[in-house]
Amino acid sequence: GIPFHYSNMDSVSSVTPTFIPSTSAALREPSPPKLEGKLQTMGNALKVNWVKQDDGGSPIKHYLIRYRAKHVSDWKPEIRLPHGSEYVVLSSLDWNTE
Repeated sequence: GIPFHYSNMDSVSSVTPTFIPSTSAALREPSPPKLEGKLQTMGNALKVNWVKQDDGGSPIKHYLIRYRAKHVSDWKPEIRLPHGSEYVVLSSLDWNTE
């Protein structure tokens, strides 16, 4: 995951692109997107933007978003977003949590 640090809340997020399989011999895993987090006005929500990188030679099918508090082993339920998505807003986050 990628940590984002804020004065009243920290969050760890990761975005995983999933690609459409192809018969191409050059097919490979897509590169992780570049992530940027921005705290929202309500304070316990985080908007995570991403910029698609190398798609691995096949179109991105969708994005899977997982996040969790650093001190907890269980991830929140996975969020699946369409291939054209560029951000997700993680809301109702716990206060003072990394």
